[in-house]
Amino acid sequence: MIVSIPDTINHQALERNLFLKKTYGEVLYLKLKAIIARERLPKPFIMAGLYKDEKSVLTDIALDYITRKIKQYDKRIRALKKKYGSDFNEFTLTIKNKATFAQEDDWMDWKSAIEMRRSWNNVQKMIINNE
Repeated sequence: MIVSIPDTINHQALERNLFLKKTYGEVLYLKLKAIIARERLPKPFIMAGLYKDEKSVLTDIALDYITRKIKQYDKRIRALKKKYGSDFNEFTLTIKNKATFAQEDDWMDWKSAIEMRRSWNNVQKMIINNE
C-alpha cells in the first residue's frame, strides 16, 4: 500500500524505491517520510500543545508503533524458543533433514520473526539517528 502523498513528490520515484527496498522497515521509513510531507496528521497534536512540531509528532508515533512491532516479534521468538527448548540455530540443526511439517512451519515462522525483528530494529535506529 502506498500512502497518499502531495503532488510535489515524484510518485514514480517513490514507487520504484518502495519496490526496490529489501525490508519492510525500509518501506515503512519511506512511507513515514511521505507522511511527514503532509501536515494533516500532526496538526491536532501541535494545536493541543502536546508537541512542538510535525517531526516530533510523527517520530513519537512511529517509534511507539515500531516498539510494539519489535515486542510482537520478540514474543513469538520467545514462545518458539520455549516450545523447543533451544535457540533458532540449535533448532535448525536438530531438524535438518528430518523435520515434520509442523516443525518446518515453526522454522519458517521463527526465521520470519527474527528477520522482521531485525528489520524493525533497523528502522528504529534510522529514525532515532535522524532525530
